[in-house]
Amino acid sequence: MDGSALNLPLLVMNGAHKGPCLWIQGCLHGDEYSGSMAIFQFLASIKPSDLHGSIVALPVVNLLAWEQKHRVSAIDYLDLNRVFPGEAGKTYTHELAWNLTRYITQCADYALDLHGYRSGYFSLCYHHRNTASRIALELCIASGAPFVAEVKEAWLDNALFAVLTKKGVPSILIEAPGEGRIDDRNVRYYVHCLRNVAGYIGLIDSKIRRKDQPKIAKSLIPIKAPSSGFVLLKTNRGEQIKKNQILAVILDAYGDEVGEVVCPVDKGWILNLDTHGIIHKGEVLLMIGEPS
Repeated sequence: MDGSALNLPLLVMNGAHKGPCLWIQGCLHGDEYSGSMAIFQFLASIKPSDLHGSIVALPVVNLLAWEQKHRVSAIDYLDLNRVFPGEAGKTYTHELAWNLTRYITQCADYALDLHGYRSGYFSLCYHHRNTASRIALELCIASGAPFVAEVKEAWLDNALFAVLTKKGVPSILIEAPGEGRIDDRNVRYYVHCLRNVAGYIGLIDSKIRRKDQPKIAKSLIPIKAPSSGFVLLKTNRGEQIKKNQILAVILDAYGDEVGEVVCPVDKGWILNLDTHGIIHKGEVLLMIGEPS
């Protein structure tokens, strides 16, 4: 880093009526685009005269990664959602995380982070013994996502939604598929979730719309590939699975089977799935939501 200024695209809408401040953001990972499109559409659908509070929106959080069409920045190659609350004076990603944490905790009453790459449709909150954690779970349920994961795994301790919740700001993460593309279905889903959450906290006059009560998971379990090669998937996102069910088979360059992935828990749902068709040993192939 040479000390050059980096200007992020911040959008602010102040309502005509008093109310809470909702922070929304997209592209924390630079190749997850549909959330940004949803933020534009969500803001365009709201009139300040009807707004009870304010919205602070950051459509592209990780600007340098976004410019390169990459998940992380080429400056330090760190995953931004694994280094919060960050640290001033370190590398780009640590500095960005530190500033985001500082600004959000100063101005926001609630925070909503839109993600989408290999995931299914679900919302995510962090289980902690404070009021913010309880409210975050309520926001997840209100969002209309078909699955809710209330997690407390150590590997997510430095994710933004976890850090903010521990600091007293109810924060949730909304996941959808994406895989580096803008998809109209995913954009509509994000807008649907944004409007539900905004209605729930009284920011806009909007009824919560959802088909059914969500399925709630108590944990999100990453399953890594036991070997490298082509992946033949035996499951789909959102599918319910059971113990010892074969979820994927891995083939080498000759077409011979070199690995098998089976379900390690009694039952669960596929909430995250790599569908690219090839995997390296040790990479996360899928994530299982384990029922409460």
